[in-house]
Parts: sequence; structure tokens; C-alpha cells
Amino acid sequence: GNPKTYLQAQRDLVIRSNRWTDKELLRKRRAHFRRRFDPDGEKRIFGWAIAEKGVRIGRNARFEGVVCLGRGVRIGNGAAIKNCVLMDNANVGECVTMEKAIIGEKAEIGRFVSVKEGTVIAARAVIPDYSRV
Repeated sequence: GNPKTYLQAQRDLVIRSNRWTDKELLRKRRAHFRRRFDPDGEKRIFGWAIAEKGVRIGRNARFEGVVCLGRGVRIGNGAAIKNCVLMDNANVGECVTMEKAIIGEKAEIGRFVSVKEGTVIAARAVIPDYSRV
């Protein structure tokens, strides 16, 4: 496959009723599934999001489309994430923008980084502040 088909498969899993998005299974894994989630009065998720255990989301972070966050993912303040998959323990700095990207396990994305559509960032990769990828 390629990143486009991987993201499409992920989207299909999330938005359709199936055993992987069954509430009981997600509860056992301590994962959270939200559709149009509005945790603190601010509209921050527009679409669907699955967040595993230990995810930390900064203030004013915004999610659109289908977003999947693995265990221990950290999202900085003001980040804008659209139709992306972030693997376990990925770290996204503040004011990062990304669309249709796949971020590998333990990847470090610096502050004010722009990740363009179709980008795949490898596990343990480090992207410095103010980069365009």
C-alpha cells in the first residue's frame, strides 16, 4: 500500500461500525472515541477522533476529519491536525499544522512546523522548529 490507502483504511475503520471501534473493546484498552467532541466548551474536534491512553492535548489544538492518536501522544498548544495518524509516543510541538500525514512512533515534531499532505515521518525522526516537511 501507500500512505493514501493506509489513511483511507484508517478512516473506514473509524467511521464505520466494526469490532475495532466497538465501545467495549475501546473501554478495555482505555481508549476514547469521540465524534464531534467538545471537551471544554471549545469546539476542538470536527469529525472523529480516537485517542489511546495517556494522550495529552494542548490548549486550542484543533482536529478535523479522522484523527487517530496512539498511546502517550503529546499535542502542543494551537496545533491543527486534519486526517492524520500519530503512532505511540509521538510528540507534536505548538502551532504545528499537518494534513493527511502519518507520524511514526516516538517521532518529535518541533514548534511551528508545517507537514504537507501525504507525508510519512519515520519512527524516532526529529523535525526541527520552523521546518516545512
